[in-house]
Amino acid sequence: MRDLLLSLTIVAAASAGGLTLVGRAGGRPDLRPPPIVLVVLALTAVPSLLQLRYPAVLTTLQRDSAALARGEWWRLATPLVVQDGGIAGTIFNLVALLIVGTLGARVLGSRPWLTLYLVVGVAAEVVAYAWIHQGSAGNSVANFGVAAGLALMALRMRQKPAVAAGVATLLGGAALLLLGDLHGAAFAIGLPIAFFVARRTNAGSDAERDRPARGRQSTNPKPPNRGN
Repeated sequence: MRDLLLSLTIVAAASAGGLTLVGRAGGRPDLRPPPIVLVVLALTAVPSLLQLRYPAVLTTLQRDSAALARGEWWRLATPLVVQDGGIAGTIFNLVALLIVGTLGARVLGSRPWLTLYLVVGVAAEVVAYAWIHQGSAGNSVANFGVAAGLALMALRMRQKPAVAAGVATLLGGAALLLLGDLHGAAFAIGLPIAFFVARRTNAGSDAERDRPARGRQSTNPKPPNRGN
């Protein structure tokens, strides 16, 4: 049941992101993965696939409270590049990263998406160490942070399908949180961070749109004062 809810929430988030892009573009949006998404995907996929052949990769990088207490500080972040769900879980998390990552980068921008992905991912690892002791590794928590961002951006659209997909994503995240699931906690962490990132993104876009107009005004000579 919980796995189904996880899948449906990711699907809803992908729908929210896709409908947001369609609404913005007014037609067929650009759905090519930005370079930064491909880099993060590669950095995640290599150790995730290697662990299937060499289990020591997982045990070296996974979440481990005792090892963290001994000073292996990298375990705050490295659980995001290995998977504890076997072959099926690995494939699901990597495909979700590609799809939700691409949509997140297209909706928010590459740098804001990366900030959201990494900050939520590491914050969720802290929550996993301190509160919700669930699993030992996986980038799915970071994916759910991006899902929160896609939900927020969809809710800002006036088109009913996008808003509906955003609401469905929010309901999925809320249900996971009520179930005490780590992904629900990651989703909740992602909401305020996504809100901040979205505001910064919009401010930068507005400034970029205004800059050419101001530049044109500054280059035009001031008309002479002809008087009366």
